[in-house]
Amino acid sequence: MWGLIYKDIIVNKKMLLLTAACSVFITVMFMAAVIISADGDGSVLDAASAVFPMISICTFLPWIDLPTQLIKNDESMAWRSFVTASQVSVRGQVASKYAFGFIALVLIFNLLYFFVIVGDVILYSSAGVTAMTASLNAALLIVFVFLLVWAVEIPFTVYFGSKNGGMIKMIMFYIIILGILIYGLYGKRELSFDGLFRLLLSDAISIGAYVLMTAFEIGAAVLYYLSYRISCRLYLKGAENNG
Repeated sequence: MWGLIYKDIIVNKKMLLLTAACSVFITVMFMAAVIISADGDGSVLDAASAVFPMISICTFLPWIDLPTQLIKNDESMAWRSFVTASQVSVRGQVASKYAFGFIALVLIFNLLYFFVIVGDVILYSSAGVTAMTASLNAALLIVFVFLLVWAVEIPFTVYFGSKNGGMIKMIMFYIIILGILIYGLYGKRELSFDGLFRLLLSDAISIGAYVLMTAFEIGAAVLYYLSYRISCRLYLKGAENNG
């Protein structure tokens, strides 16, 4: 499997470098906006609360199409057909895509963590406050949101191909957005993203919220594994349909 991951790195190195550079640039830009806003009167805390969710989302967002791009390049190189006609393990091929995505998310989270620590050191030295470390809760939640999205996307992509799989993902996003809009209009409780961000950026999270977040994260991880097992079954059929 590690050899297949190395193959993906070599084949997709330009795309990976460009995406990584984009994530770093966005992170540094937003961090600089928070640090520059520090004036020592506490407003930096409000700035960090407002900006950090945007930092987290924009840092991870360039990687949202990672599985699709990896599978697309395999299709263009007829790699799927090669796998089905050789002794290369289908499980290893599929596992490499899931492992690659997970490793990428871990690296991005640690990159963000590094910039958060540096940003807090600069804030403390200039304004005497630290405002960013607690906001890593939002970044961690985004990691598991990505796992959940990929858990749905990858099986469709390996079966229907990257083009049709991408269309399915787009439809899925439209359905989610439509569901949010409908709930915002007709839901019994007011939909407040501001409340969610304040909860994630809080130093002290209630036990109920912590249990709910933990359950979501465990559920997303389990679905990611189940998605891998489903993709193993669909990979050969997808190679026959799209090879």
